[in-house]
Amino acid sequence: IKEEYCKSKRWLVNYFFGLSYYHCENYKKAKEYFKNCNSLIPFKIESNYFLAKIEFLNEKYKNCYNILLSLGKNNSEYMFMNNEICNFHIEYLKILVNLKLDNIQDSIDIANKLIDAESCSRQYRRIILHYINKLQDVKDINEKKIEDIKIYNTSENLNKLEDYKITKEK
Repeated sequence: IKEEYCKSKRWLVNYFFGLSYYHCENYKKAKEYFKNCNSLIPFKIESNYFLAKIEFLNEKYKNCYNILLSLGKNNSEYMFMNNEICNFHIEYLKILVNLKLDNIQDSIDIANKLIDAESCSRQYRRIILHYINKLQDVKDINEKKIEDIKIYNTSENLNKLEDYKITKEK
């Protein structure tokens, strides 16, 4: 990449190299180019999205989550004009990463907002509705387990345990 190029051109060249390596599943090399993008022009959403996606694919869910979280905090900007598609994929990745981190309610909340977004096409709405139903089932099962634990830990059950005292042998 020629140094005489302006930052925007160098960012663009790095971005397309990163995309090429990403689609060839060479995530290590792709990550290198996307990080170059960030060193040239920080807080561009497109390169950070792919960095988050690579972390997700490498099962580094907390790193992915942190990158996605930083997009909202750093006054991130788009490099390209059509940001509706990018917005959709970022929100969809948030659903998936929150699911992996057992943030079920956050996944449900994001999914509900995404369904109403203009950027959500009809085919994706069906997929997200399926996710919401599954997430709601998981949440209900988890709440049932928590309720069962609360029932077990009542004072009546604790008093029963006190009947069993440990004594030392002499």
